[in-house]
Amino acid sequence: MVVVYRADTIDIMPARPEHILLVVEVVSPGSETTDRIVKAEQYARAGISYYWRVEQPPAGVPVVCTYVLDPATRTTVPVRSSRASSTLPHPSQSRSALLGCSDVCRALRY
Repeated sequence: MVVVYRADTIDIMPARPEHILLVVEVVSPGSETTDRIVKAEQYARAGISYYWRVEQPPAGVPVVCTYVLDPATRTTVPVRSSRASSTLPHPSQSRSALLGCSDVCRALRY
C-alpha cells in the first residue's frame, strides 16, 4: 500500500483519514476479496477521496483501477482503468475529466 498525504497535513501527528489524499492498494494473491472490496469500503467510510487499485493479471501488464469518493453515499465510484505503463489521472483532476471505468476493473472488483 502507498499513502499520499495532503501537503498541508504532512507534519500533523497522529495522521487522520482526512489528511490522506490518495491510497494505492496492490492486490495480493490470497487476499483478493479484502483488497478489492473490504479495503475500498473502509477507505470510503473513512472519507478518503481517491483510491487506486493495482491488479496483476496472470499474464500481462498490471492494470490500475482508479476510484473517487462519492461524498453523498460514502462509496467509491470507478472512474478509469489503465495499463500501468499508461499515464494515470492525477487525483487533483476533476471527475468529469476522467474516463469511465472499463469492464476489466468491474470484473476484477467482484
